[in-house]
Amino acid sequence: MATTCTQCIRKVSSNMEKSNSGMSFLINNMINKKLPHLHQRIFWLVISAVIIAVVVLSSFYLVAVYTALRGHIKDNNQLVLAYLTANVALYIEEENYPMIVDLFDGVAKTSDLTNIWLLNADNRVIVSVDETMTDLPLPEEIEKESAFSSLELDSGYRIAILAHDNVIYQVGNVLLLGIIIAFASLFLLLPIWINRLTHSLTDPIHKASRAAVQMAYGNFDIHLKHSSIREIDIFVESLMNMSLQLRELTNNLENKVNERTTQLALANQEILTLNNKLQTENVRMSAELDVTRRLQMMLLPTEAELQRIPNLDIAGFMEPASEVGGDYYDVLYHHGRVKIGIGDVTGHGLESSVLMLMVQTAVHTLLTNEEKDPVKFLNTLNRTIYHNVQRMNSDKNLTLLLLDYEDGWLWLSGQHEEILIVRHDGQTEVIDTMDLGFPIGLEKEISHYIAQVRFKLDAGDVVVLYTDGITEAENLSHEHYGLERLTSVVRQYHHRTPKEIRQEVITDVHAYIGQQKVFDDITLLVIKQQ
Repeated sequence: MATTCTQCIRKVSSNMEKSNSGMSFLINNMINKKLPHLHQRIFWLVISAVIIAVVVLSSFYLVAVYTALRGHIKDNNQLVLAYLTANVALYIEEENYPMIVDLFDGVAKTSDLTNIWLLNADNRVIVSVDETMTDLPLPEEIEKESAFSSLELDSGYRIAILAHDNVIYQVGNVLLLGIIIAFASLFLLLPIWINRLTHSLTDPIHKASRAAVQMAYGNFDIHLKHSSIREIDIFVESLMNMSLQLRELTNNLENKVNERTTQLALANQEILTLNNKLQTENVRMSAELDVTRRLQMMLLPTEAELQRIPNLDIAGFMEPASEVGGDYYDVLYHHGRVKIGIGDVTGHGLESSVLMLMVQTAVHTLLTNEEKDPVKFLNTLNRTIYHNVQRMNSDKNLTLLLLDYEDGWLWLSGQHEEILIVRHDGQTEVIDTMDLGFPIGLEKEISHYIAQVRFKLDAGDVVVLYTDGITEAENLSHEHYGLERLTSVVRQYHHRTPKEIRQEVITDVHAYIGQQKVFDDITLLVIKQQ
């Protein structure tokens, strides 16, 4: 039986090796042929189908062989059992056990069996080729072996046999070898097929990628071959179209850049010409503004004029925020009358400065014409300024406060900042001017807004006039200097001369402002009764 199985196995292996060798030869010959590129994909699909069919059929064939071999072993076991049963049934006596052992040994050798057992009803071994198992129960794992067979006798005894393991191993090896050969056939051309398929997919993409890199460097003159794969061919066609479009766009862009460069060169030349004109104009304007500023400062009351004022000690200060300012102050003495004025034109700059000069001229003119009525004085001045503002097509106006002094009395009229009075004993008074007038140049007629108040000055009393450039001066935290701080400084130094008081106030304001930019004109007038 063993010889028959071995010959069968060798025959199966030989047939499969010949089949595999023939298929390899066929495939190699077909690969070596140079098929057209368009038909290569069909060729590889056919080869794959053939290999898969061979694998499937080989698997069925091997399973059939394995089943046949197992059936052959079972049939052989049944023949041996029938032979043993016929002979052992006659000698089942204890004195005949040696004869049964000899019978089992002979059959085991001729039939290529591992062991033969005679079992009683309790499944214990009575006789065995392997004497070490006598009087022991037959192990369950032996009964589970695929080459195990048994046959029960009428007397209750049972004969069991086990074929050699090498037969079972040979059958399994045949099956394993067949599976390996089948799958080896399947994967024989798999690397080549994958390589061919990969190249057919990646080569056009690599070429398109290199073309895209060339396009990125500005080379739009590219040519790509069409691919047999529709999706890749669409991509290649799109890349070619994009190359043509980019080439056209680049040419158009270069033309536009050249055209724009020429335009920019001409525009730059025009800008340079205009810049030169502007620089010339700025120099001229700066010179004119400088003349205006010097004229403005020259029209302020001089130190000699202030010293001629009887019974009053006066010190003034003006600091424009720009080259020319819009603040106004003046001290006039005419035929024994003292007229003091302070004002603030909205905004600052040249236009505000011109309006301030108009006000100064109008005040001088009215004082020279001996106009003493404060209502008529301010109303006439307002009409003059109003008409001039209308001619200038401007929206400028100003606050203006006029003070008349005589024999220790001060008469106030006009709207401006609050007046600060520090008496000789340090007591302070603040006079609100909101109800004493109306902004000059805003309305044509303001006589019904104008009122007048007076107060007495004693020796050592100090009167401080100022513009909002002082009280609204800001520090780095954007906090205002304020009237309260101004009052504190003046009260602290009220016993000093107006010049010293002026200097202390201006120093404190600048210290408060610090590095902050000055946004408004600063004007201060300190008057002290002698």
